[in-house]
Amino acid sequence: MSSNYYSKKEWQAKLGKALRTLGWTILGWKEDKSDSMTDYFDPESWDGIGTKGEFVACVDIGPYHVESRSGQATHRYGAGASLGPCEPCGGTGREPGGWTLEQARANPAIWKPLRLEREHGPGHNVVSLTSVISPIHFGDGGWEKCTQCHGTGRAVGRPGQEVECVFPAFQANPKGCTWHVERGGVILAKGTGLAKCATAKGTAALAARIDKFAARVAA
Repeated sequence: MSSNYYSKKEWQAKLGKALRTLGWTILGWKEDKSDSMTDYFDPESWDGIGTKGEFVACVDIGPYHVESRSGQATHRYGAGASLGPCEPCGGTGREPGGWTLEQARANPAIWKPLRLEREHGPGHNVVSLTSVISPIHFGDGGWEKCTQCHGTGRAVGRPGQEVECVFPAFQANPKGCTWHVERGGVILAKGTGLAKCATAKGTAALAARIDKFAARVAA
């Protein structure tokens, strides 16, 4: 069966799900974020590294993956330490009581009230309540930016980074192979057949082959 980058990523993800049902820890997994309503395609994927005890399964792994993942930690934004006040203007985030239009118009170089009213208006990022405006700005990650300079400065209250997962040390698949199992830096088994994961039966068979080998060696 012919393959390309996308089909191999699909097969890799299917195998990862099958290994997970057999008790393997699947590292670098991403859930399907596709949206048929907007024709947005972002399928589930797996980085190809799984662990079970002291065994490491490597599926469709090349030198690039070793360089970027082997022994490395991945991070995500979480409830870590927040950043301090905005460096350019010293602001500390959204003012609880909001700001008046008169205050904004008195210092248009900073507040740019006309632009805010034109671009956002009531019900969007700027909330107009009689003579009070309360601009709220968010970064791509959902944290609130400084409102005193309308997000042009550093984010305020941005969550710190926390470790998402730590990859074990691993090697690239041997030449001509699409998967291998290693322990302590020693490759114990290797093989091909990733294309078999195009079917549910083939996926289950390859996952069982990998799992049974690890179980036999461990025994």
